[in-house]
Amino acid sequence: MLSLTDMLNRESSPLVPSTEERPSASKLRHGSSPDPPGTPPATTMVRTAKRPAEDLSQYAQSVARKKRLCPEDSDELVSYTKLSRGEKDIWMASTLWSIQGTVSQLQAPDAQWDLPSTLKKKIDIYSAVVILSHTISAYVSDEVPRKLLFEILEIHPSWGYKPEVKENPYKYNMMVSFISSKLTARRYTTKKLIAESIGTTSEDPGEVKRVGADDILILCEKLATNVFKAAKIIVTVPMCARVAFLRLVYVGSPDAGDKFWDIVDKKIKEFRVKFSNDKQKISRKFAKILSQDRTVYGDVDVDYMLVSARMNPAQCESENVHAGIGGAPINGAEQGAQD
Repeated sequence: MLSLTDMLNRESSPLVPSTEERPSASKLRHGSSPDPPGTPPATTMVRTAKRPAEDLSQYAQSVARKKRLCPEDSDELVSYTKLSRGEKDIWMASTLWSIQGTVSQLQAPDAQWDLPSTLKKKIDIYSAVVILSHTISAYVSDEVPRKLLFEILEIHPSWGYKPEVKENPYKYNMMVSFISSKLTARRYTTKKLIAESIGTTSEDPGEVKRVGADDILILCEKLATNVFKAAKIIVTVPMCARVAFLRLVYVGSPDAGDKFWDIVDKKIKEFRVKFSNDKQKISRKFAKILSQDRTVYGDVDVDYMLVSARMNPAQCESENVHAGIGGAPINGAEQGAQD
């Protein structure tokens, strides 16, 4: 499409004089009588003279200022005023077609979608179960908790995480955002309760036991109640060992701040490398940490107190999925998680 400047600068065709013979005055008076012999025919050149168009440049500049047009658009508007009527029609038509083409390429956003209430409830429950798991390999690294939670949800499409949700970028991103926010909240509460559980150092230099601290069983019960009560998490000995490990890292990294969970992940990785990922050796290491925790924060016989403790169905399913043996609901996990 020609710009306004191109249209104004192009060469216009010269006027062609008319050779039409107009009747002489005598013919007008005497009809069609021929002129006397020897009288040359009267020929008149006809030109169609246009009245000069009104200069609207100043008005265009005034309008451009009022509409706050950019300099380029202001110049374009001034150039438009100098076009002929036909050129203006062509310019307007081409502009409308350009707008129509742009509009036709626009895509309306997906209709507003929200996670089904059942799906939200499951994410609430399993986000707590995952963060308080005693076998989780990382708390923030490689998005391990989020991936684990997605795996669990995918096993149960009836909860709302169906293929059409997974394959829709808009809906999937909403899922990611919702799950991430829940996991962040669970980690925050866990760290906060651990920080509040450590008490203070005894005034007696020879006393290793801290004053006003929560023993490991009390701490774990607080976590089960406050991280997300509706998850109905059952405190077990392995859970106590993992929480004792978290408390040890917290006390050993007083300035960790927002990097606390990164440090935890690093320590877990070091254990796995040191013990060649041998589950029994790693388990014995955590058992030793639990024993040390009881010495410092309060001696409680968790082996006796929790001898009959069994994980609830949601906890069982989470552990199995993380171990790579997940599949169908285990021991009524789907029904149990709905309570």
